Parts: sequence; structure tokens; C-alpha cells
Amino acid sequence: MSNLASQLEKITMAHAFLECVNQLLTVASSLADFDERTAGVERQFQRELEAAREELLVARAWYTVTKQMLATLAGYRHDCQAFLAWQEENNVGEGDWEEAEAMEVPEDDADLDA
Repeated sequence: MSNLASQLEKITMAHAFLECVNQLLTVASSLADFDERTAGVERQFQRELEAAREELLVARAWYTVTKQMLATLAGYRHDCQAFLAWQEENNVGEGDWEEAEAMEVPEDDADLDA
């Protein structure tokens, strides 16, 4: 009977050990699934990050173009202000420009040299 009890105890311990192994395999399987889902999330994050980088590049390009346009417009404004100041300083009015436009313009550079 002692031998039978010993075998029963060994079987019970083996069963308990197999239960532990089964739990460990379940945890390992869950971790593998979690790793796979995590990798999927990371891939999605990388795609979104790349899209954000591209959008940032476009925004920087627009910023550069806009900044250059503003600098150009500021230059034009300065030139216009200088021209208006010159007109005022030299008493040149709008009608004076109409008279100048009506004047005959030489056809070639030879007339300009004369």
C-alpha cells in the first residue's frame, strides 16, 4: 500500500508540475501575442511618424517660401515708399507721368546715344 501511495503522490506531483508548465506555456503564448501586437503598434507608430516628418518638411518649405515672399514684398514696399518720396521731393504728379508716356520713344539705341 505504501508503494501505491508513493506512486499516487508522484502522479499528483507530476500533475501539479504539468499544470505549472501549462500555465507557463499560456503566459509565454500571451507574451508572444503581446509582442506581436506591440510590433504592430510600433510599425503603425513608425508610419505615422514618417508621415508627420513629411508634413513637417512641407511646412518648413512653405515657411521658407512665405518668409522669402514677405522679404520681397517688404523690399517692394520700401522701393515704392522711396519712389513716392522722390516724386514728392521733385514735385512729380500723376499727370506728369501721362505726359511722359505720350512722348515719342526712340526705336533703337542709336537715337539714345545722340
